[in-house]
Amino acid sequence: MARLAMSTTMNLDDDIALAVRLADAAGDAIRPYFRSVTAERKGDATPVTLADRAAEEAMRRILTAERPQDTVIGEEFGATAGRSNRSWVLDPIDGTAGFLAGRALFGT
Repeated sequence: MARLAMSTTMNLDDDIALAVRLADAAGDAIRPYFRSVTAERKGDATPVTLADRAAEEAMRRILTAERPQDTVIGEEFGATAGRSNRSWVLDPIDGTAGFLAGRALFGT
């Protein structure tokens, strides 16, 4: 039981570290676009920018390299099925309207 708990904790620590790296990669990808990008409208009329797409691509590159067996569900590029029991849900810029307005009221 202790061995299982330690293993789970180590995996959780690894997952958290990876999630932080994904957020950092998304931040690096969107930074050049802040206050200088325009939006298109998706089919549901919500805005999407080059920054959204660049951020999701950056996160997907990392996940493809480090967790190729995991499912990835992204807001901009849909789902990629995996073989593990783990899924990553990517919202590259949560708060695109704030991002477009040049306000720092968004998250990655």
